[in-house]
Amino acid sequence: MPAIIRDFERSEGAIIEQGNTVLPLTYFKILHITPGNSHVENIEGYEIVYVVLSGTVDIDVGGVLFRAVGKRNSIWDGGAEAVYAPPGFRVRIFNAREKSEIAVAGGKCRTPAKPFRITPESQVVVEVGSIETHSRRVIRHILG
Repeated sequence: MPAIIRDFERSEGAIIEQGNTVLPLTYFKILHITPGNSHVENIEGYEIVYVVLSGTVDIDVGGVLFRAVGKRNSIWDGGAEAVYAPPGFRVRIFNAREKSEIAVAGGKCRTPAKPFRITPESQVVVEVGSIETHSRRVIRHILG
C-alpha cells in the first residue's frame, strides 16, 4: 500500500486517483471546507459517498439538496452522516458551519442509484473483537 497511500499530512487531493493501476475500481480523497468556501466536482465513472467526518455542510448532488449534513466535532462523536452521489453527477459542497472534513470514497459502478442521505440510524453497526483481549471495535457500515 505504500505505493498508494502516501503521507498527505491531512492535505487536499486524491489519495487513490481515478485510473490507479493498483486499485482501478477505487477512488478516495479527503476534503477540507471552511466557512465561506465551497467545493464543486464531477467524478465520472465512480459512485461516490461523501462522509462528513467533522463539521456540518450542505451538499447538492445534481440539483438534489441535502442540508446540514454532519453534526460531529470529530470522528469519535458517534456515527457519521453521508450523501451518495451517482457517477457523473455535479456535486457542490458549501455553507460550512465550521471547518469541516469530508472523506470522498468511491467505486466503479454499473448500476447507480439516485442521490440519497445516509444517517447514523440507518447504518449497520457490528462489534468485533472482545473486551477480554482489549480488541473490541465498533464498525459502522455506511453503505451496506
